[in-house]
Amino acid sequence: MGRSRGGGGPAALGGVTTRVHFDDEDLAALTASGDPAAAFAAGILPHYLDVAASRTGQRRCALHDPLAVAAAVDPSVVTTEALPVRVETAGGWTRGMTVVDLRSRRGGSAAGDAPLTDVALGVEAEPVRAMLHARLASSAVQQHDRGALA
Repeated sequence: MGRSRGGGGPAALGGVTTRVHFDDEDLAALTASGDPAAAFAAGILPHYLDVAASRTGQRRCALHDPLAVAAAVDPSVVTTEALPVRVETAGGWTRGMTVVDLRSRRGGSAAGDAPLTDVALGVEAEPVRAMLHARLASSAVQQHDRGALA
């Protein structure tokens, strides 16, 4: 599950990872940057866009792992709430799934003694996208700077 409450970042990102996307416009920007890391990303991105288009009809792909990294670097890009979280081990329909008990948000009480975990419920998508573009477009500068320090 990751870190529980107080661990320094959200432990569960839930559905927010599907709210940050790259599309053909991002592909063009990465290609135009001329940076090696951006070129690598631009080289593999068409595959992900094609797969997403075949599954959803939209040529855009969710940035699950990049959002997790962005939230670790800058926790302010996600809005979190401490909620009871369990990994279901017995259910026929949900076995192995992470279950967030939202009843306490609606004035009810959560079942059992599930530990509170910081769950990301919202995301600032554009700042995350901008952060990713900036990092990918500056990898050559970062590599040069690291070489100068060695």
